[in-house]
Amino acid sequence: MKMNYEELDIPPNCCTSLSALVLYLRAGPFTPKSTASVNVMLVDMLFVINSTTSKENGSVTVPSGTFECYKVEPTPDIASLMDQLPAGFNFPQAFYTLAQRPASRFIPSIYYWYSVDEPPVPIMYECVEHSSSSVGEAINRRTYQH
Repeated sequence: MKMNYEELDIPPNCCTSLSALVLYLRAGPFTPKSTASVNVMLVDMLFVINSTTSKENGSVTVPSGTFECYKVEPTPDIASLMDQLPAGFNFPQAFYTLAQRPASRFIPSIYYWYSVDEPPVPIMYECVEHSSSSVGEAINRRTYQH
């Protein structure tokens, strides 16, 4: 089903809130190094979030216990963001690939941990802000209560 809201086409796999992204991503896939894409709509912009599952599972300890988890990193697709620029700002595809790397230094890394047990449940969220050094610093961490 495709909806139209004030002349704006909304695709079927669309998340309309970044806070709801954790629920969309829990559908996986969670095989090592797997990727998935979700369309995200904010106000009048539609862009793509690509999520990548870490190649290894890990244990996460939160107040409600220790869980074996998949670690998932969602990242914005720079090309889909740049497509929102006004007409006349046309860039070749190669530019998007080059722009992804420096842009990632300014966009905080976000990680979600989902339980390995079925159905996958969000266990923890972490936002890491990059600094001038190669190591980022956690600026926001949230655990989900079960």
